[in-house]
Amino acid sequence: MREATISVELFAWQNEAIVLLAERAGDHWVIARGWRTGDALRDVRCWTFASPRTFAGQVRRLIADATGDHRHAAEMSAAALTWAGDHV
Repeated sequence: MREATISVELFAWQNEAIVLLAERAGDHWVIARGWRTGDALRDVRCWTFASPRTFAGQVRRLIADATGDHRHAAEMSAAALTWAGDHV
């Protein structure tokens, strides 16, 4: 019998309205944003970035757009950059 090992390391953020999930895919970082509807996500959109800095910049923009809180968005962008750096 064979065993399967699945390991997914994600960067995640959510508020009342949206969810951001990000992962490393090969040489790129991918962000998915979905609008929460009960226990489902709708209108999911994805972005792919070749560098951790552009990835973290998109995290900042998406969170700032969702919350209007630029300080929190900058903090989460820094966290995303650290996360991405750990997955290089």
